[in-house]
Parts: sequence; C-alpha cells; structure tokens
Amino acid sequence: MTPVQDTRKILTHPHPLLRSACVPADVGRNGTAVQAASVLAALLAMDHPLKLVNGLAANQIGLDKRIVVLKRFPNRYHIMVNPEVVSSRLTIPSIEVCASLPGIVRMKLRKYWMRVRYHEPEGEIQHLSLFGSAAFTLQQELDHLDGRLIID
Repeated sequence: MTPVQDTRKILTHPHPLLRSACVPADVGRNGTAVQAASVLAALLAMDHPLKLVNGLAANQIGLDKRIVVLKRFPNRYHIMVNPEVVSSRLTIPSIEVCASLPGIVRMKLRKYWMRVRYHEPEGEIQHLSLFGSAAFTLQQELDHLDGRLIID
C-alpha cells in the first residue's frame, strides 16, 4: 500500500477522542484502506532513529476506527484493522512513552508474548506472534483503541 500524504497532527491529552472507544472498521472497503494509509503516513512522518515511535492508533490522528500501525523493523510496518489478541503469556513491567502524552514516562505491566489476529486493509485475515517491545507497543495501541492511556 502506498501511504497518502497526511497533514493530521497527533492528538494530545486531554483531547476527548483519546478517551473514546473506537468502532470496528469496515474491512475491505476503500475508505478503510485510505484511513489505514493515513495512520501509516502519520507514523512515517514521526519516524526518526532518535524517537521511540513504534506504533500508532487511528484515534491518535482523529479517526475513531479500530486501526493500528505497528513498526517492526526499519521500513517494515504492519497495518492492522480490527486487531484482537488471541492469546498472551508472561506479564512483566514495560517502560512506556506515548506520542499523545509528550514528556510522560510510565511503567505498565504488559504481556511479554502475544498472538494477534487482524485484517489487512484489503480484508485478508492475518495472525502474528509478537514478543518483547513489539508486544508491549501493540498492547499500548490496543489500549488507545479502547480509550485508555498509559497514565491510567
């Protein structure tokens, strides 16, 4: 998918959309692909080797859909529509920062390993196993989709 140019700013606390649960996205619809591309574009615009930006949820740019973009490796991103945790194991502390809460650092208890099911924007179902920082990041983004922040 080619990212679209996105001029959206990252919403910051206390914007009300950050506290609202997102609604499921319409899988396979062009509008969902455009929204997913917008989330990717916003993440790419923030991406920098000196920043710890490894994921972004749609509501952080003003979209109330269950869409997450997760950075896995340099220049490799997973676009997840309606992601859901299938299983998870081993709870450990994670030190976290958030683009919507600049300057705030929190320690949260997160699952170290998880398996997630999601749709690609075009509709294909995918499964992905994550561990360590990738699992921590996805859990934080899933919290965003449910209206929760690292300060909760």
